[in-house]
Amino acid sequence: MPSFPALRLPHVALTEVLRCLDPIDLFIFAQCSSKSSFVVPLVKSESFRIDLDNEFGKIIIINKDYRFSLEKIDEHTLFDFKCKSMNSSVKRDREHLLTISSNVGFETFIWYFCNLFKSPMRTITFLPVRDFDQITAFLSKNDQVGIEELEITGYKLTENCLRKTLDAVQRTKISLALSIKSFVPEGFVYKFEKLPERLQLKESHWFTMSNLMEASNCAHIDLHKSSLTIQDMKEFMSRWKQGEFPNLEYFQASNDSFNITDYPGFEDRQNTVQRNKRIKNSSSSRYMTRGVKLQRDNGQKAEYRIFGNWFQFFVLSEWDIC
Repeated sequence: MPSFPALRLPHVALTEVLRCLDPIDLFIFAQCSSKSSFVVPLVKSESFRIDLDNEFGKIIIINKDYRFSLEKIDEHTLFDFKCKSMNSSVKRDREHLLTISSNVGFETFIWYFCNLFKSPMRTITFLPVRDFDQITAFLSKNDQVGIEELEITGYKLTENCLRKTLDAVQRTKISLALSIKSFVPEGFVYKFEKLPERLQLKESHWFTMSNLMEASNCAHIDLHKSSLTIQDMKEFMSRWKQGEFPNLEYFQASNDSFNITDYPGFEDRQNTVQRNKRIKNSSSSRYMTRGVKLQRDNGQKAEYRIFGNWFQFFVLSEWDIC
């Protein structure tokens, strides 16, 4: 089949041709020459969603569907073509998966895709026991651009590993969400200097009332397996009434000691309205029924309740569906 001189096309025509290519095809096209790499952003690739996941490998995901996996060079592996920019061999394993065999570091691999598509990293799923230095080095150089979401994962992290990870996170500009899904050692203590809009902790026994106050600028707070008490919840609501937590939309915390039979004041059985709270900057919703009403001096209303072992607090808004 004769070659097609795409780079000789007029600017508009070349752009239309490139728009027919998916991210994997664009990556392959970019290997042809430095000029072909230079024209990739014509497809407005700065709007691409680039995600990083090192939990089950070293993987870059583009637009939630196209995957690029970094592996060590194996001389016995068959490959489809060479990638000179990373001194690597490339094999297309499936329609939406490229395996790139190279000895380059993971940080170099990450930056290659950010630079090729002129797009920032949007989300990072971070398993600190792997590639710690590579990813934290990327985070430290990425502070001016920032990322949207960072998830810290791993079954069990040592106290030192988690502290170093959170220190790296504190130096990073995260615009939307921080999620910590790993087991946290008993006795772990940490002081946050800043937190993004959303905070989710799957193991929050270490998260104190002082930490909750450090999250006072968050819009969404979700604490699983918390050690916070009902008295802490009462203090939180008192502070909210006084004007603290100005951006808060919802807060929930689970604790096995929460029990509605012990705290009947946390339920209003006359209020049977189910609220569907739409979460801004997210496709998800939260639900609550039979909330007890609370109001600030400025007229802002909220509802709270205990449901099972969960304390729920919703700040009411015009976005809610009843």
